[in-house]
Amino acid sequence: MAKSVSKIQCFEQCKNKYKLTYLDKVPLEQQPHLNKGKAIHAMLEDFTNTEIVFNFLKSDLGQKYYNIIKNANKEVKIGLKIANNQLTSCDFFDSNCLFHGVADIVYQNIICDYKTGKAKQYHYQDWTQLEAYALWMFINTDFDEIKVSYLYIEHNTENTKTISRSQVNAIAKKLLLTIRDIKQYDSNPVQEYNLTALCDYCQCNKYCQRYQDITKALQQADHHEDGSLSDLLNL
Repeated sequence: MAKSVSKIQCFEQCKNKYKLTYLDKVPLEQQPHLNKGKAIHAMLEDFTNTEIVFNFLKSDLGQKYYNIIKNANKEVKIGLKIANNQLTSCDFFDSNCLFHGVADIVYQNIICDYKTGKAKQYHYQDWTQLEAYALWMFINTDFDEIKVSYLYIEHNTENTKTISRSQVNAIAKKLLLTIRDIKQYDSNPVQEYNLTALCDYCQCNKYCQRYQDITKALQQADHHEDGSLSDLLNL
């Protein structure tokens, strides 16, 4: 089964969260920001006249990318698989697909992804998604360089970098090793935890035994009545 960006990022963030979400399939509440993100993506598809889209298009960032967005291929389905010992592109639904995703904007040698919510500082940006999309473009075009950008449309900012063809092997190796690790984990899942302050906001925390054990212990301590993991990590 093909791995998506969401699955890869979840696996790298916390293996137990990945297990609970994708293997155990525990019931999770729909996160409001995901619905918001889908709605905004749809609006930008056809320039729906809403306040969010209007504000974005009149911003410096919107003006910079207006012609690209207007003329680009949108919602491009991307697939990658191994054939004849080589990484190659494939149909999104190919039964042998290893990785698939949907690129918001593809225009010449430019790939962009819309982001909603809080903008990330450049050095904290996760490039897994756009690096994988760049691999797909290198396979299918003669471009020597590809510009990839995350567009934070509510904040008039972007994180952009240029990927050269000389980086393809390193990016492909990293992606394929991660997919291999996930497949191995799928066949033999064990509980591995990555406890951080973000656990207090994780959708899966009520199903996570380690988190529940720690917060219960904190609640029993006089100086940690709220039982938040972030408090413990700030000690």
